[in-house]
Amino acid sequence: CTTLFRSTLKLQFKGRRVHKTYLALCHGEPRFENEWVRGAIGLDLRRRDRYRVTTKKEGREAATLVEVRERLSGFSFIAAHPETGRTHQIRVHLEHLGYPIVGDKLYGHPDAHYLDFVARMKAGESVFEDTAHAPNRQLLHAHQICLQHPTTEVQECFEAPIPAEFERWLLS
Repeated sequence: CTTLFRSTLKLQFKGRRVHKTYLALCHGEPRFENEWVRGAIGLDLRRRDRYRVTTKKEGREAATLVEVRERLSGFSFIAAHPETGRTHQIRVHLEHLGYPIVGDKLYGHPDAHYLDFVARMKAGESVFEDTAHAPNRQLLHAHQICLQHPTTEVQECFEAPIPAEFERWLLS
């Protein structure tokens, strides 16, 4: 039964029949309400710890629907609905649009910012404390997943509430 369960779920993901919603707080205020980002994602050859939007020849097809939920004076609360599932897809697509995720140490900042973060982490310093200007983590949250239950074959949605530390940044 477990093997059948897994293979059924795997087929749903492969067939793009699983619908996912991520919530994020981003820098900036998009001029659009909804926007499809379609761009292949591949390894950034200049910075091998990152991915970037690239050509189809260099990367793999990726598509994300970005929906602005609320504009918050220099920030935006968005919902991202990835159609594909590439590594760092939402982070890369939002940075590509010019709206990087708040608290993301890797995307949307100069290399020096990330290298400083890594140096502090290697030195044993605390890197997960909120400051007045930065949260302790990237404000990206896997909020909802909808799929056909492998046993009952009923379409079901599972939702995770927004974590408290994320909520604090939305309200401030």
